[in-house]
Amino acid sequence: MDALVAARDHHFHPELGLDPHRPGSLLLFEADLPNHLETALGFDRAKVDALLCHRSQLESTMGISGAPTDADRSTFAAKVRHQLAAHGALAGRPHSEAFRLIDDL
Repeated sequence: MDALVAARDHHFHPELGLDPHRPGSLLLFEADLPNHLETALGFDRAKVDALLCHRSQLESTMGISGAPTDADRSTFAAKVRHQLAAHGALAGRPHSEAFRLIDDL
């Protein structure tokens, strides 16, 4: 939400040289009440790799203690693929990510 405010105000991060803009919508990840699905087919490996980079969250979020082993990676990847398939099934798609779409900004 802070990024939405910063994007609209030219006083935030002027060093970036970017023009202010008003995003038309916001997608919230892992929302309690998702109302929007985005196709994620073919992105499961990139998602797993990106999530495993968050070392501080390995144990609390992913159940991995210490450096991830190949078995840890495989187990976690299977969980991610299962979740993507479950969300996709809601829309008749192979893989999807579920979000809460807010477009009244």
